[in-house]
Order: sequence, then structure tokens, then C-alpha cells
Amino acid sequence: MNHRIETKDTFTVVAIKKRFNPDTSATAIPAFWEHYFSTGLDQHVKGMLGLCQMIPGSTDFFYAIGGPLQPGKATPDGFERLTIPASTWLVFTAIGAMPDAIQNLWKAIYRQFFPNERFEPLGTYEIEVYTEGDTTSPDYVSEIWIPVKEKR
Repeated sequence: MNHRIETKDTFTVVAIKKRFNPDTSATAIPAFWEHYFSTGLDQHVKGMLGLCQMIPGSTDFFYAIGGPLQPGKATPDGFERLTIPASTWLVFTAIGAMPDAIQNLWKAIYRQFFPNERFEPLGTYEIEVYTEGDTTSPDYVSEIWIPVKEKR
């Protein structure tokens, strides 16, 4: 599976966060993105990141839409600041139309990649990175960033 390893220092993003259930997330998260753009939230913070965070003791998870914190700007109403800890990240590339390309890559990472690799997820924020371009194009490129540690 196509991936690279990156190391990043702690960084902060500004995002709107919602709780999701894995049974409905395949349709509910794309609807969340649609709401984000249709209500003009992207005018406050450019939605280029999707951030996933598991909820301890639950199968539910938080999903946030946002972008990097702009220096000197206040956090817009309804948004919150999320601090992403310094980590070693595995970065996977998805090519194809959204949301299928990113959803299929998530499944492949957890069903095929991690069971057979020397890495395991840290359990902190996992990030989807969306680039400029036509998200309906079969050539659209996005990424999944997962913070990892080596298995013991």
C-alpha cells in the first residue's frame, strides 16, 4: 500500500466537531461536509482537513472539519481549537472521487495494512487532507495521516 513516513511537531487547527456512529458514518460524514459548505462555514475556516478521534469506551468517534489556525486570527463562533500532538505519521494517498476513494482507503488501511505491519495507530487524531481540485474527479488526490508507533 502506497505510504510514506512523516514527522510533525505539535500544531493547532480550528474546526467544528460532531459525534458519529460507525454504523451511519459513511453517509453522515459526507452530509456533514455538505452542510459545512452549504451554510458558508468554509468562509470562516477553509475546510481542508477531516479529523477523526476515537471516544474511549465507545465505538462512536468525533469527526471534525477545519483547517490550520491562522496566526493572529480569533477562533470563529462555533469552532474550537484542536491541538494535534507531535507524532510520527504514516501518510497514505487516495486517488479518486470522494467520498468513495477516502472511505475505501480507510477500510484497506485497517483491514489489510495494520494487521501485517510493524506499526500501530496511537489512537490520537487521524487526519484526512483534502487538496484543491474537483472532488468528483477520478484523478482527485487526498491523503490520510495516521499517527503511529512501532509494535512491541
